[in-house]
Amino acid sequence: DLIEEWWAREVVAAANGLRGDRALKYETRIRLEVWCGEKLQRALEKNLEYLKGETLAAQIVFHAFDAAGGTLEGSAGSEPFRIDLGSSSPGF
Repeated sequence: DLIEEWWAREVVAAANGLRGDRALKYETRIRLEVWCGEKLQRALEKNLEYLKGETLAAQIVFHAFDAAGGTLEGSAGSEPFRIDLGSSSPGF
């Protein structure tokens, strides 16, 4: 459980870094898209409310890691991921 929480924190840090890079306002709600393997997806799904709360994601969408997409690459331990932010608020 602690490892899965750590992985979720790694994704949160990456998402919030991307929010900063895009100069999003603090209150801007987003759609967080995550490309990852099944193992990381299961861990993130266990921590879904934490992810939503810490990133202000109204929605989180998972994609298979081998699918195209994602603008920021990272890893949670040995589990690679890619993320992107989509609009969930007007004026995104």
